[in-house]
Parts: sequence; C-alpha cells; structure tokens
Amino acid sequence: MFIGLLNIVLALTYRELVWFRRFLADYVVSWVFTAFISLSIILIPMSISDVGVVISRFSSLVGVELDLGTALLVSVLLSSIVPVVAVCVNDVAHTIFAEFKFIDVGPLILESTTLKYYLLANAFVRSSLMTLGITAYLLPVLTYVLSSYGILVFLIVELSLQISAMILGLYTTLVASLITFYTNVSRPWVIANLLPPLILSGSGIYIPTYVVPLILRVFAYVTPVPYVSKVLQVVATCLSLPEVLTFLTIATILLTSYLLVTTVFSTRLEFRVRR
Repeated sequence: MFIGLLNIVLALTYRELVWFRRFLADYVVSWVFTAFISLSIILIPMSISDVGVVISRFSSLVGVELDLGTALLVSVLLSSIVPVVAVCVNDVAHTIFAEFKFIDVGPLILESTTLKYYLLANAFVRSSLMTLGITAYLLPVLTYVLSSYGILVFLIVELSLQISAMILGLYTTLVASLITFYTNVSRPWVIANLLPPLILSGSGIYIPTYVVPLILRVFAYVTPVPYVSKVLQVVATCLSLPEVLTFLTIATILLTSYLLVTTVFSTRLEFRVRR
C-alpha cells in the first residue's frame, strides 16, 4: 500500500519537473507579471496622487502604519498569493478533467493505484511543486531587500503558502471530482476558472472584506487565503509569532477537514468509477 502511494507520488513529481523544464518561460512570465502587479499597486497611484496619501490609504487597508519600503514589501508578499491560487485551483482541477474525461487515461491510472491515492497525491504534489515554482522569485527579491534576514522571511512565507496550496489542492479536488464524475458539463474548466477570482475577491487582499458581498466572503473563508494574507502582512511588518500560530491552527483545522472529507469521498467515488 505504502509502495503504491510512493510510486504515484514519484510519478507525479517526475511529471511536474518535466513540465517545469518544458514551460519555464511561462513561469518566468508569471514572476515578472506578479512583480509588476505588486509594484504597480503602490507606484501607479503615486504617479497621480501624493505619496503620503497613497501610503496612508494602503496602511488603512493593512491596519498598520507603513512607510514606503514596508508598503512595497507588503504588496510584494500579498501579490504572491494570486498566482498560487490560480495555479493550484486551475491545474489540479484541469488534471482531473483531462485524465478522466478527455485524454481518458483514467483506466490506466486505476490499474496501477487506487483513485483515493491518486486524487490525494495529485492534490498535494501538484499544488506543492507548482507553488514552489511560481513563488521562487521571492527568494532573490527578499534577500536583496532584507539581506540575510530575507531568507528567514522567505522560509516563513513559503511554508505559509505551501500549507495554503495543499488545502486549496484538496478543496479543488472535491470540486473537480464532483464536476468530472457527477455531471455531463462539456467544458468543466469554465467552472474551475471561476473559482480563483471568486476566492481572491472575497479574501481581503486588496479590497476590505466589509465591502465585499457575503457570498464572495463565503467562497474565500472556506479556504486559507484570507488567513494567509493576514500572516503575510504580519510577516512584512512585525513578524508577530501569535499571528503566525493562529494561522497554523486555522490551517491545520482546514487541512484536516478537507483531508478527511476528500479521503471518505474518494473512497466511495472509486466504487462508482470502477463500475
């Protein structure tokens, strides 16, 4: 049983490494685009307004008084959440859609492992490795800005994003499995493509949550995104240990809940699929 799970993890890891090498240019574009977003949020308003006003309004969003350098650092860290949500939701879901509905390699997968192990491995391995690839730019950026202290900040940020990515992977697995095996939607990726903007718009990253409609906040708060955004703000401003521990507690509860539901659901789903 353990050997079978290890084999599927190794196979998925190999696939992700091959994909990373093949689509390295796409990752580079995502690094540049994310960095551009994080700087533009602060610098573009400054081109048409007073610097102090822009920093004051951004500080009110974060809830902490910031200077220009810290505001840019907060923006850089918050912006890293956007590609993580996008790749975790889209790629985990699209893999399930493709392999069981379009490419139709599902029977081959089920000959070598169980559906439960495959779905769990896909949720963890794909989301974790893609998150590492999509946020690799943070290490040189933080090291340049914060010197050796930037390495510690990167490790804390990466750990937070990795935990969030795995929870998002399980969350997406449930949604994608329901669409793939219980519906006849001809273009299931359309539904998956709607999830990232729904999650991000209600998470309070750039827009205060109190102005966001309740339905969007519900989409966001069943994920770790609102909580990790708070942690990244804290890491950028004061590195408060209680805030980090609070996030880890909430993330553990979410991860355990989604893992339990996904395991039970995929075990029952396997009987349906094999029939």
